[in-house]
Amino acid sequence: MDYMGDELIKNTQAVSRWYCLRKIILEGDFPDDNGIVGGNIPHLLHIAQRSPHFHELHINSDLDFGRILALNVELGILLSAQLEILYFTGQQANCSLLHLTRIIDDLFAHSSSPSCLKQLTVKVDAHPSSWLNIIESISGQLKPINATQVAPGGGGTDIDPWTDHGVPGASLLNDNSDYFAYHHSRGDMMNVLNSTDVDLAAAVWAVYAFAIANLEHRLPR
Repeated sequence: MDYMGDELIKNTQAVSRWYCLRKIILEGDFPDDNGIVGGNIPHLLHIAQRSPHFHELHINSDLDFGRILALNVELGILLSAQLEILYFTGQQANCSLLHLTRIIDDLFAHSSSPSCLKQLTVKVDAHPSSWLNIIESISGQLKPINATQVAPGGGGTDIDPWTDHGVPGASLLNDNSDYFAYHHSRGDMMNVLNSTDVDLAAAVWAVYAFAIANLEHRLPR
């Protein structure tokens, strides 16, 4: 579904049942005369309601269209019950994976029943200018534990042989003021660590590892 003229809209609305329809590709929307987007969403709902075998949706849109889509309660409930495969591509340079996942979360939150979704693919259709843009887009997921600060640099003797050859590397940006008071001493043992700090550090690495492993593009070298 791209731009739909009046005649095409009239023809699609005249179809009472779409028995063979399994996949819909939605190419965003054009603003109307008042600059408002989202005109295609009622047509998507109309077709989806009449397609008992519809289970795959591809969305290529900007954030404005995605946010309006996520506000449609009736469509959110229907997609949660029927959709098994969802591809969502953001078409803005300032779009991030976090933006797209929030839109999807909001859309499916309208349903009180478990979603039927089996496969979800989200990507940003703009190659980032640097690795820092990617890391910053991921860091927003760590707001609940106050671990969103990102800065260039890092590294260390453990990973320098890799980074020297262009492999992306990173290190925790934490308080190391008393690090060398214990480093390589008899007190440098796991049982003296603060367990909460260990859990938070593990959470940070887990979020970044998972998000980076599922990126559409490899991190820039």
